[in-house]
Amino acid sequence: MSTWEDKMHLLLDGIVRSGNDELTVRCALQSIPDLIQLQIVHGPDVYRTPNGLVGIVIIAESHIAIHIEGNRFFSDIFTCREFNSNLVVSYLTSLFALEGLRQSCFPRGIEFLDRML
Repeated sequence: MSTWEDKMHLLLDGIVRSGNDELTVRCALQSIPDLIQLQIVHGPDVYRTPNGLVGIVIIAESHIAIHIEGNRFFSDIFTCREFNSNLVVSYLTSLFALEGLRQSCFPRGIEFLDRML
């Protein structure tokens, strides 16, 4: 049986030094679900916006998003089950040559955030 603690939300924020192009973002979004055993149901889709790149893949367990604005990198992985966040962080750090990476991984749900505040 699933509990709130096994639903994860990983946030990443860093400086991208390479791979800030549509092909690399698409590759990351295609690879991450396989890496952490999640099922893609739609995408990945990557869009160029006035601020940079936005990519998203919908997974059966929720979604994975990547935003690149100039040299800033942001990623959001929201799932209904546990996954190895270290694998994701290592993969994205290598793929995008991320520097100054900050990360936060916590159980998802408003009630968890209420306990944090």
